[in-house]
Amino acid sequence: MALGGQVAVSTAEASGGAVIDSMDCMQHELTGNDDSSTNQVALPFGVNFYGTSFEHLWVNNNGNVTFDRSLSTYTPFGLAGTSAQIIAPFFADVDTRAAGSQTVRYGWGNTTYEGHRAFCVNWVDVGYYSGHTDKLNSFQLLLVNREDSASAGDFDIVFNYDKVQWESGDASGGSAGLGGNSAVAGFSNGSGLDGTSYELRGSAVNGAFLDSNTSGLTATSTDSTVSGRHVFRVRGGNAPLTQYVALGDSFQSGEGAGAYLPLTDVNGNKCHRSAYAYPRRLVDAGVVTLNLDFGACSGAVINDLAVSYNPNQPPYTDGIAQLDRLSSSTKLVTLGIGGNDMKFAEVLESC
Repeated sequence: MALGGQVAVSTAEASGGAVIDSMDCMQHELTGNDDSSTNQVALPFGVNFYGTSFEHLWVNNNGNVTFDRSLSTYTPFGLAGTSAQIIAPFFADVDTRAAGSQTVRYGWGNTTYEGHRAFCVNWVDVGYYSGHTDKLNSFQLLLVNREDSASAGDFDIVFNYDKVQWESGDASGGSAGLGGNSAVAGFSNGSGLDGTSYELRGSAVNGAFLDSNTSGLTATSTDSTVSGRHVFRVRGGNAPLTQYVALGDSFQSGEGAGAYLPLTDVNGNKCHRSAYAYPRRLVDAGVVTLNLDFGACSGAVINDLAVSYNPNQPPYTDGIAQLDRLSSSTKLVTLGIGGNDMKFAEVLESC
């Protein structure tokens, strides 16, 4: 099964990593600081982000850009409940004052991605608060104009990561750049409504984004064949597709594997969704870098997929039919019925 589209390497990319090496990304400088931002920056093209068109933004030192106002907050917050209209490749306490840190740079012009114009922000070799440079991070944001698409304002969000050695600053509970309130990556339109925000898996989890983690940001990818590159396509103002929906029966739910998720091994609900089932393991291993909506239910048959409630058999008290989990945010679906009956469990040990 396909896990997403492939992204061609730009001709501007010469570094060999995910970060695109373009002089136009260095055009403008946010001088060395702790929690500062640029003045309002005019974009070279308009973007339609969750139905609102923007032609300006602020570049914030702490690993993000915002459309509604500058942001000096240094301890990362969850993006689902924020009022900020934000795109954040690595929201954490960046400190570029020390001699060993580079400054934040941004620009546009000849910067291209897949042949399309891109607005570029570089946080390359940046340190963390307070003035530490023993560990450095290198990451990049591209907002790519997709004038070849059907709707005005269509664009791609591209997060590129070459090096992630630290995850938090001293004032965010970190020690030597580790632990505390760890970095958050993703985006939000600030409404707080369902389906209007997304966080990369591992956000706010100690150690999850680091190079020392085999499923960290530089080791994984989204909609790209380049390690460290995470691509999200915004079309017609609609949210990028960020959801993986896993549907099916006992084999998909993980019947017999134990470690069942809360409320799926109680009286009235024996869907038995296991932390060891392949949908959960695909996501945990970073093979699929999407939000998992785990709907498979032990004992389900084809007819059960459209049933929202049955107290005696699948879907029990789930309150939602498996097929109703599909939405405009769904990017990947896996569906299996009859796996155990065909004795897949005796021959398939890993996925």
